[in-house]
Amino acid sequence: MSARSIQNAITLAGALAEAGVQQVEFRAPGATWQTLNARATDLPGLIASAPDGTELRWPGGGAARIENGTLKWSGLSGEGGARGTGGTGGGVVRSPAPTARR
Repeated sequence: MSARSIQNAITLAGALAEAGVQQVEFRAPGATWQTLNARATDLPGLIASAPDGTELRWPGGGAARIENGTLKWSGLSGEGGARGTGGTGGGVVRSPAPTARR
């Protein structure tokens, strides 16, 4: 588990907490979906140690996947998003936050 993997996992878990996500669904490759209490689960540890192909999803259409050792996610708005790098440096990649509807 690299320091970058741990930091990216912490960043995603923090963004989920800031968005008020209570439950996430987690699926390792070849396994079935498991519903986890986001507040009672060590999400950073679980994510950082998960193998390629692992997926997470949460209410509101958000999703994350580990591909080639890189954690990628979309579907979170607000300031709790990615602070990593994209492209060749790896890290966290996130779609732009949707604009608020009024």
